[in-house]
Amino acid sequence: MAYSMLVPPWLESLLSTDFFSVCRIHGDAARSECNMYCLDCNGTAAFCFYCRSSRHKDHSVIQVGLYFLIFFLTLL
Repeated sequence: MAYSMLVPPWLESLLSTDFFSVCRIHGDAARSECNMYCLDCNGTAAFCFYCRSSRHKDHSVIQVGLYFLIFFLTLL
């Protein structure tokens, strides 16, 4: 019997997204690191804390973190 794995439609986009750059819009702000990804918008790019507040307020967002060279995800 063959098994197929179901992959969420946003996963490939998430895995190919560049994280941890400085936000082009909020680069001068303290928390402007682009470490978030919107599941509802099928994330075309990573975004920062301030972009989330203004554009993705009521969306399902994943925050990507890096801790001792290990990536982790947090659903916000």
